[in-house]
Amino acid sequence: MAYAKPALLIVLGVLLASLGACATGERSGPPNLAAGSWRMNELPGFTLSPDASPTMTVHADGRVDGSGGVNRYNTRLGGPEERPTAMFHHVAATKMAGDPDRMAVEQAFFEALSRADDAVVRNGTLELKSEGRTIATFRQSRE
Repeated sequence: MAYAKPALLIVLGVLLASLGACATGERSGPPNLAAGSWRMNELPGFTLSPDASPTMTVHADGRVDGSGGVNRYNTRLGGPEERPTAMFHHVAATKMAGDPDRMAVEQAFFEALSRADDAVVRNGTLELKSEGRTIATFRQSRE
């Protein structure tokens, strides 16, 4: 019985260390981004066309896909190893050419996705943020 107390302390120490490692593991994105569809309604510095504004669908498994306005794209929640605080992993997109204004919006949108480190959802609006600043705003969609 003399070893019971030290053994219990060791087990508790290992358990606490394991819980700490879980808390600092790869980010899976804010839980309020699970399973929803969104249409961009504001991108600072750009005028958005209602028929070609970027869209984003977040799936329950963390996949994210949609349209940049010209091209289809996909990514997933959780940053890459080199930037674990990022909201989205690398963005992959088709490479079709389009109207220069739409292409500029799409490029700015993809850059916003790569910079996003947080999101706020309230009253049917999603704000992507980078270092506390809103970098893109979406309205909930039924797509």
